[in-house]
Amino acid sequence: MSPRLFICACLLWLCSVECTTAAPPAAPAAFKATAIAYNYIGFSWVDSSVDEVGFEMEYSTGGGFTVLGTVAPANATKFSLTGTPANVTFTFRIRAFNFAADGTTRVYSSYVTAAAITTPGTAVKFDAPTGLTAVTTATTIALSWTDNATVESGYAVSIKEPALPFFYTLGTYTGSGTGTLGGFIPATVYGFQLVAFVTIPGAGAGVMDTFVTVAPNPSLNTSTKDIITSPAALAGNPGGPCSFTFTNTTASAVTTRTLTGYPASLSFNASTGLLSGNFPGVGNYPLSYQVSFANGWIQSQTFTLRIWPAESTPTVATLLPDWNAPAGTTRDTPLAGAFTDTAESAVRLTTTKGSIDLILYNTATPLTVANFMNYLNRGDYHGIVIHRAPQNFVVQGGAFRSTGSGSAFTTPNLVLDPPVLNEPGISNVRGTLSMAKISGQPNSATNQFFINQKSNATDLDVTNGGFTVFGRVALPGLPIVDAINALPKASYPVTINGNPGSFTDLPIDAPVAPPVLDPAQLVTILTATSIPTLTYSITGNTHPEVAAATINSGQLHLTGLASGETTVAITATNLDQHPVTQTLHIQLTDTYATWSARQTFPGGQSASNLNPDGDTLNNFLEYALLTNPALPQTPDPIALGRTPGGHLTLTFPHRKYTPALTYTIQSAPSTTGPAASPGSVPC
Repeated sequence: MSPRLFICACLLWLCSVECTTAAPPAAPAAFKATAIAYNYIGFSWVDSSVDEVGFEMEYSTGGGFTVLGTVAPANATKFSLTGTPANVTFTFRIRAFNFAADGTTRVYSSYVTAAAITTPGTAVKFDAPTGLTAVTTATTIALSWTDNATVESGYAVSIKEPALPFFYTLGTYTGSGTGTLGGFIPATVYGFQLVAFVTIPGAGAGVMDTFVTVAPNPSLNTSTKDIITSPAALAGNPGGPCSFTFTNTTASAVTTRTLTGYPASLSFNASTGLLSGNFPGVGNYPLSYQVSFANGWIQSQTFTLRIWPAESTPTVATLLPDWNAPAGTTRDTPLAGAFTDTAESAVRLTTTKGSIDLILYNTATPLTVANFMNYLNRGDYHGIVIHRAPQNFVVQGGAFRSTGSGSAFTTPNLVLDPPVLNEPGISNVRGTLSMAKISGQPNSATNQFFINQKSNATDLDVTNGGFTVFGRVALPGLPIVDAINALPKASYPVTINGNPGSFTDLPIDAPVAPPVLDPAQLVTILTATSIPTLTYSITGNTHPEVAAATINSGQLHLTGLASGETTVAITATNLDQHPVTQTLHIQLTDTYATWSARQTFPGGQSASNLNPDGDTLNNFLEYALLTNPALPQTPDPIALGRTPGGHLTLTFPHRKYTPALTYTIQSAPSTTGPAASPGSVPC
């Protein structure tokens, strides 16, 4: 069964006076690695410690060692690694660990290294059986399956009897493909599951370790076909309507139905089996359904309600504050939190055909998103090719890089992360992002992903346990997906890490697919990087001479240029190109001191009574009348005139938003007489 790695973050514990560290655990002994098949390596060891928390493993293919991760919990003595390539020599080493007193810092034992092993060719394989079926008579059940392994020691069959909530081992077959069981009670429901197993000498004298690979989707096969038809998962958008009826076909009447785990926004009718109401917020909600029958048998099923964010327009979350300040100052305001969008995270695939932005469903499918991001964050998707694009079906990539020479390809990593647990339920409609996996193995997804070019819900939502949808293409990227899918396609023999293989439906970026593969014509993902779900822009500024507005590193940067008022509009746009805008009001005041500090005066002549440009206005009058202190004013900014009725007028520019500034107007009957002041006029 495929391993799961539990990766723990390590923190450095700093102590100001004294540190207490835990003693390291004893190193494991007799560590052994066995290449069971090209795609399956088994490990065994002797646990020599009584206080370890787990075991960490590393591998090497000739250079330094690479951390595989935490492979086993305390007291474990074996581990299996799947998905390895053929004809590769590996060296593995293992060490035990516990934690220091802080509970987070790991304390390791010494390493123990196993002898180097070389995986065999692809003909030697250890894959799970598929296609488990049963044909029933009144008292016998004939099982049949597809044998996908060449090195198995045999097959073990497990059974679930009426009223038992678990499977137990019934027996083994040393042959492959078929087996017949007898002694069953007529009109009774039984369930079966099948595993392939291989037994190898383990660590320590006389110890045998068994590694198994399990047939997916344990099949319920009965003489009465009494089967619940509830789904593997339900899905929807927040607040959307839900209406699903659990049904069953049975020779025995239903006595009770129960459903547990559903959120408060939904209700369940135990008489009809109807789940209805409105879907809850974004997330995943484990549910359990159980039916009791009049014949005494009880059948249970668990599944997950997955709620993913719908396409929508961003919203204003927090109003950006207005700005009242002296001219000449600046302000930075973070835009994070000012707007919200339903998208939780996103990545950008920059391809040779254009950019494709992917919106991920972190909360609805957390395991799959984490698995995808592990590969992306370490750069495994840089330089990979789109290696499969069946017409009007999907666009698939994630695993292979061209060497640039002929038909030779490599993989980003010789060892893949452990397969991720399937998280089905969200429908494989057009533009959705899904994980690829091995036929007949629902929990086999690793690094390959695909985009549904059209709606494939009828097929992919139910095949192989349902294909996990964990995101979607943002709207501007759909034409790029269509363009890739529409390219000419061909099948080519290739080598992958030096081993023979082939690609079918390989898209070729050329008018016609050539008979010999040209790597320059491949569709390549140049980079794959995380991107923000919102972008920001300045979409309005009523008086840019008063204040300048820019956006730098997610912050609104305002620069006060002059006294006055302006209104600035900031627009947030999501990856679907839906915008929302909010505005803020800016009012800037001024003083002579701040004004003179912003001006350029010859020789530093900033005093108010100086006149560096030699016109009729000193610096203070230049300030008050909004003129340039470095250039002579022609004509004079103060103008005398008359109204049509013959009244005198005095026209001059004046500075607003200067609290201490007033203008005094004086008059005289002649140019030689004394002037009289009628008063001061605040402006």
